[in-house]
Amino acid sequence: SMVRSLSMQNMGYPPLPDPFPPKRQHNLALKEDEVVVRFINTIEGQDVVVAAKVGENISAVAKRAEVKIAYSCRTGLCGTCTVDIEDPLCENKSYRPGYQTIRACQTSVVVLPGCDEMVLDVYRGSSAGRKLNKNLMDDDGLNIISEGLPEAMSRFEDDWEK
Repeated sequence: SMVRSLSMQNMGYPPLPDPFPPKRQHNLALKEDEVVVRFINTIEGQDVVVAAKVGENISAVAKRAEVKIAYSCRTGLCGTCTVDIEDPLCENKSYRPGYQTIRACQTSVVVLPGCDEMVLDVYRGSSAGRKLNKNLMDDDGLNIISEGLPEAMSRFEDDWEK
């Protein structure tokens, strides 16, 4: 089979739904200072929808909602708690259109312009996300390989802090 090198222009993600972001339903009774936070692509395979205060730490919200987001350093440096936030105004064409990558341990709850709620894609911790990361394909259905890319944690080797 044909194999292509990893291209940052196309990471094998499905096209964005139209309209984006899609209208989603919830049945939360929000207090005046609360917004909807929705975790999608959870380990359990179900969206988890909770009320949270603007400015509340995402890791704390996830823990309260019993959504599993891996963490390690709690400073954002290691990247273990990386999730994607839905952002229809994000012009990031090199990774995943319509999403920003954030660190849950260092990011606060906010509803971005163009959104009705904060949507966090936690696919990296799900079996579907692990499969996506291992089996990326381009638009032509060709496997994408990541040969030559550095190991994510390699930056912490060999006295990195010096």
